[in-house]
Amino acid sequence: MLIGQFPRQIDQNGQFNIPDTFIGFLASGAMATYGLDGNLLLFPLAYWRHLANEVVQLPFSKEASRSFRRFFFAS
Repeated sequence: MLIGQFPRQIDQNGQFNIPDTFIGFLASGAMATYGLDGNLLLFPLAYWRHLANEVVQLPFSKEASRSFRRFFFAS
């Protein structure tokens, strides 16, 4: 797992480059989403599926869980 801050500039086409150190981790696909702090999170697809499975198992009866689920999947 790679953790850290990697500031990127968005070009005139709305694109940014991914650091070379990430390419191997993301070769089989990736999912980008907003983080809780307004940042951008980038996950390898296999790990994203694991996280999504964990979020789906949160108790639907709890308001906080439902709110997090909406945020997690909507972004």
